Amino acid sequence: MGETKSHQFREDPGTVRFSSRSGILTAHTDHDGTITLDFPAAPLTETAAPDLLAESLGTSPEATYRTGT
Repeated sequence: MGETKSHQFREDPGTVRFSSRSGILTAHTDHDGTITLDFPAAPLTETAAPDLLAESLGTSPEATYRTGT
């Protein structure tokens, strides 16, 4: 299989998939050179707000979430 060069994205739009530790990452390219990255969604878990967050924001958050473990 041939090597894909970055300038080929502008000449030959399409989709490229990369294997990563967090799963398949997809890059969609367009004729204007735009590259759109599609990252996998991480599941959210509601969690307690960190100390001083409300004070730092100047308001109390309705909810806070984290990703990962």
